[in-house]
Amino acid sequence: MPVTHDNPRPAGVVFALRLLWGAWLLGFAMAAADVAQLLGMESWLWIVLALLAVFALSALLVVYISEGRGWARWCYLGLFLLGRGFGLREWLLQFVDAPILGLLVLLQILLQVAALVMLFRLRESREFFMSDRAGLSRRRSTRTRRP
Repeated sequence: MPVTHDNPRPAGVVFALRLLWGAWLLGFAMAAADVAQLLGMESWLWIVLALLAVFALSALLVVYISEGRGWARWCYLGLFLLGRGFGLREWLLQFVDAPILGLLVLLQILLQVAALVMLFRLRESREFFMSDRAGLSRRRSTRTRRP
């Protein structure tokens, strides 16, 4: 069930969500462009399924972030750091092999970093996600207990 807020999404959260969706679309377009190379690999099916799972999970997290779920922004941050940590070497090598693709990945990273900074550092964003926690507490305390 979506979290209901007394106040609508703040402008900073709306802009951060647009940045996250832009980064998602850019990543999806880059992955779709690489499908031709993947088809020549022996285990291409597993790679494509893993990519689809990653894109589905990240899209789901952005949807939950848009609903004001604070845990979703923490999960997105964790997955972002994990993914960039493991992919740093490959990303740096892309600048040698395919500089345009390396610049597109850099643009995607910058979009995600800007969005995450806005989601965590702006006062209005923190208040928006804190209202999720407050709403959850109110729902738990108003439940009737069975004897």
